[in-house]
Amino acid sequence: MQLRGLPLHNFRCYENLALQLPDGLNVFAGEDASAKIALLEGVFLLVATSPRPSTDRNLVRWSVPSRHISGRFLLADGRALED
Repeated sequence: MQLRGLPLHNFRCYENLALQLPDGLNVFAGEDASAKIALLEGVFLLVATSPRPSTDRNLVRWSVPSRHISGRFLLADGRALED
């Protein structure tokens, strides 16, 4: 299974993000405090729970009531799956 897209809404520091991931290896690089961990935490939340915060409230951007995260996957047999 491959993650092909990661839409985030009010998740951590992201107000709106529609990340598209191409085939192959994807590398997140950037300066310190550039939200790389937030992206990886979003991916992790699709398959488990976050190891960092004690409550989901800590995952929501400051001053907004809710957050949304979903993923677009490509299965080994070629079918698309959206979670």
